[in-house]
Amino acid sequence: MRWAALLVAFAALLLVRGDSPARGAEPSDQVRDLLGAIDFVPQRSHLDEVMGPLPLQELIAIATDIQTDPGVRLQAVRALAQYPDPQSVDTLEQTIDTFDNQAFGTGLLILRAAAEALAEIGGADAVPVITPLLQNSSRDVRAAAAHALRVIGSPTAVPALRAQQQVETSDQVQFAITEALRALVGGS
Repeated sequence: MRWAALLVAFAALLLVRGDSPARGAEPSDQVRDLLGAIDFVPQRSHLDEVMGPLPLQELIAIATDIQTDPGVRLQAVRALAQYPDPQSVDTLEQTIDTFDNQAFGTGLLILRAAAEALAEIGGADAVPVITPLLQNSSRDVRAAAAHALRVIGSPTAVPALRAQQQVETSDQVQFAITEALRALVGGS
């Protein structure tokens, strides 16, 4: 069902922009410049101004287009957190599903960004999507997952965090888990 909604949104964007699916939705120079910054995510007001009448659909198209510059794609994934909409949530969940086995490279960065963005807008419903990332082969993903669960703030994440805390060998991840548990239950 989520894929159907995503495909409909993407098709609508293509119709509005006049792009063909084979070419992809190449971002304009203004959009590429706005999303090209590596040290911050542009504010929603700037995104809305530059991206025109359908900023969410354009962000989704950029975030899901494998031909888009990886840095721009990464920032588009991060920027989805500024659009608390079911389409954003679905896109972030699908992105996590697509990249959940990444252990290095750009895919790993996109996976972490998707988990962090989903934590901002997904609420407690995002807990079952993010908790499996606590067992990812990358310690950076595991730490990002613990931080994301802390941001969500749902006590439903506590059992998964405690279970991972018992077997986690990375100090970085142990710290992230401890901080998440402190935020969720007041201790570890």
